Amino acid sequence: MLKRRIFRKLPWWAFVPVVAFVATGFSIAADAADCPIIEQIEGDKVVVVKTPEGNRVGTRGTEINFGDRIKTGPHASAKVLYPDGSKLLIGRATEMEVKEGIGTTQMNELHRGEVRGIIKKPKGLSTATGGPPRFVIRSKSAVMGVRGTDFVYGVGTEAEKAALHTLEGTVEIAKDEATLMSGKGTPVKENQFVETDAVQKAIEPPKLFDQQKYTAALQKEQPEFVSLVKDDPELSTVSRRSGVVEAAREEKPDPRFKIFSFQIAGAFVKQGTGGQVVSTQVSWNPWIRLIGPLTFKLHGAVTPLKGARSGEKFLAVEGAGLVSFTLLRPIILEAGMGVEVWPGGYSKSGSLVLANVAWSFGHESFIERIFIGASRYAHEKQLITGPMMTGGPSYNDDVFKFKAGVGFQF
Repeated sequence: MLKRRIFRKLPWWAFVPVVAFVATGFSIAADAADCPIIEQIEGDKVVVVKTPEGNRVGTRGTEINFGDRIKTGPHASAKVLYPDGSKLLIGRATEMEVKEGIGTTQMNELHRGEVRGIIKKPKGLSTATGGPPRFVIRSKSAVMGVRGTDFVYGVGTEAEKAALHTLEGTVEIAKDEATLMSGKGTPVKENQFVETDAVQKAIEPPKLFDQQKYTAALQKEQPEFVSLVKDDPELSTVSRRSGVVEAAREEKPDPRFKIFSFQIAGAFVKQGTGGQVVSTQVSWNPWIRLIGPLTFKLHGAVTPLKGARSGEKFLAVEGAGLVSFTLLRPIILEAGMGVEVWPGGYSKSGSLVLANVAWSFGHESFIERIFIGASRYAHEKQLITGPMMTGGPSYNDDVFKFKAGVGFQF
């Protein structure tokens, strides 16, 4: 009875703060529910979310607010889940901005890189052209929109050119947003692609492409796309027709390390102002991947050499540690330091500095690479004037070695 009397005595305006508080709570919850989130990250796990307040590291579950940009590294990809269930795969070295929607249309802007969208089609909604699309991606050269389909959209490093490949359904593309939103965009149907340029005045007619060959090439360029689709039952069902799921079952992730890795090279050795010799170098090169494009490699090698006197033969033994950097697949740069000795008691080595440039064929290929390299070290050589003598005058020489060869692995 006391509670009833208290509430009866309170004026109506006393409840305004409570109603406002509850409404605010529902508003915040609704806003959070309307935000896309990062559902999964693959690769080296480094994804940056650029916001007006500054950058932050994106992790699984990170909310993406309107105006935020998702930026991936050269070996990272992310899957973004939108409130309507649509999913966008953000490829390697990609920067994409989530824009505020217009009506029922979700707006996005691709600044560079490549994305794959698998957009859900609500029940009863036709994917035929006409009317505003549900999902839009802008770039400098064009704007594309979809209602429910599977596509890949890529923008070049300068953002002036773009390419759209439709894997399933139909995508519309236009030079400007007004044309697209009015339903007058150019339809790009399944197994068709179109390339755009910022200087073009109109969209060129779409062309056919071989989807099997394209998806095979895509899996090499964007290997995380495979795992992001494979680990998602819903995406696996949607994209089964494009062959990605079947390929994903056979796709092997890059190994973290390799023990049985070897190289054979032809070597040209030049010692100071004196002699020079052509020989063959055999090396063992186990490696372990550090992070992203960086790999640490051990290098142990032997090079048969001939001395100045007739019949004089010996081995040059090399040991070093190198850091490999994948510049642009498949180009690899390597540099390191170590030592080189000429066993036999008449030579002492100084520090060894070496560098290589390689073209990689992948970690699953028997022939792993072809390469060229150079090294330099200083050594102290002791002259031997007779078979029974153990010493004599010594001198220092710089030794340069140039090589070209092939690497293979098991």
